[in-house]
Amino acid sequence: MKCYLCIDNKGEVLPIYPEVLPSAPKDCSRNMVLLPRSDIDVKIVELPSVRRDVEPLLELKIAGLYPGSPEETVFDYSMLDKGRVILFIAKRNSIEQYRGLVKNASFFLPYSLVRRFLKRSGIQTAVCTFWWTDWYEVLVFDRGDLVTARVFEGKGSPMRLAEDLRNVVSDEYQQASHIIFCNEQDRTGFTDALSSIRPLPDRFLTVERVFRENSRVQDSLFTTRTSFLRGYGAAVAAAILLIAAVFFSFFMDQRVQIVEEARSKLQGQAQQVLEVKNLLERLDNLTAAYEELVKHRPVDPYLLLQKLSESFGEEPEVQQLVLDEVRRIQIDGRSEEPFSLMARLEESTRFSSLKLSRIVKDAKRDKERFSLSGVYRDR
Repeated sequence: MKCYLCIDNKGEVLPIYPEVLPSAPKDCSRNMVLLPRSDIDVKIVELPSVRRDVEPLLELKIAGLYPGSPEETVFDYSMLDKGRVILFIAKRNSIEQYRGLVKNASFFLPYSLVRRFLKRSGIQTAVCTFWWTDWYEVLVFDRGDLVTARVFEGKGSPMRLAEDLRNVVSDEYQQASHIIFCNEQDRTGFTDALSSIRPLPDRFLTVERVFRENSRVQDSLFTTRTSFLRGYGAAVAAAILLIAAVFFSFFMDQRVQIVEEARSKLQGQAQQVLEVKNLLERLDNLTAAYEELVKHRPVDPYLLLQKLSESFGEEPEVQQLVLDEVRRIQIDGRSEEPFSLMARLEESTRFSSLKLSRIVKDAKRDKERFSLSGVYRDR
């Protein structure tokens, strides 16, 4: 027996179907549970072309994307095409709380249900709106893969949905099929607003139906493959050790053996030459993956603040500090001697290409407003 349930934002377990009694979780062998989408962070990331264990690389990505404590964070993932991965990230205590609320549970998000529905229906590209009690999610699929997922909290309205769709759905998907999944009683509310919703909905399906027909245990989340973050330092170490182990073991064992055998015994055979070429190509791929990992390592903000404090001391009033992805910095603030600040930064090996782009006298504080930019090197 299966029970189709949901957990609302207040932590209450509710039946999806009216005929399912609230006591059902105690009596069912398998409970199919829809999680509150607002408690789960969904990210789409790209990985280097490494075909082995990807979890250490995912941990490294999450450490730079998600603000939560690593020890209190869990994640699950699904592989997409072309090295892309969809991540499902949550607080550990939230998932453990849901497991305590519903025994024998298989957890689902709209993505799992909608993706299977589209696949079974033969629909490749579509805009899907999953409308629930106190949140709704807009998902955009292109050729079977998710490209956009945005959740909106609070009780929605068709007019609010029309405005949110304009902000989420790009022009290239305005002519795509638009499917709305909602409860039967909510469908009537869309009638008066249909003319303002774009893309124009061409199909309405009930949440009950999509849940009943598309919830499979093998598509559930946060079950057997749930992983716990081990912290940024551990993630970096694990990723580097993984690539180093693959690099050295593969290079030393396979390449040397095959090259020596080809040189001594099978020097004239084209098949051996081809195998050596393939091994070198795989070695190049591993090297490129390692270089890409090092190139995109996150900047340690505490080290940056420490180096600025060592150069500045306590004199300037820093009002804004911006660090972009290519390590360019911009510092806005007030100081009695902006040129002296820049000179102190130039003495440090951590900063280069420094420039004072603006100096304005602040008569009220007897200081000068300044804007200083440059490049930060964390090594």
